[in-house]
Amino acid sequence: MKKKIEKAEEEQLSDELELYGTILKVPLGRKVIKVNGKSESDFSSRSDYIRELLADDSKIWSFEDYRDAENNLYKRIEDIDSIFPDKKILQNSKND
Repeated sequence: MKKKIEKAEEEQLSDELELYGTILKVPLGRKVIKVNGKSESDFSSRSDYIRELLADDSKIWSFEDYRDAENNLYKRIEDIDSIFPDKKILQNSKND
């Protein structure tokens, strides 16, 4: 029974990460989002990238272009609401 509960919780988390992946938006005028100094390509999967973006202690930055991101120049601090602008829709659907 405990394993079934754990599996169901893992599936729910996986589904939630997939949903967040669909609403991830790079802020207007920006091209790259980094979390804790890492680009999406630095992660083994998109789910790991989304999971780190959603973590409470994550530092999220956006960059105007790829060269700036590579060199960590001209970064702008972002928050969860600026990269997941439709987050409230997901939260409301979870409450229904």
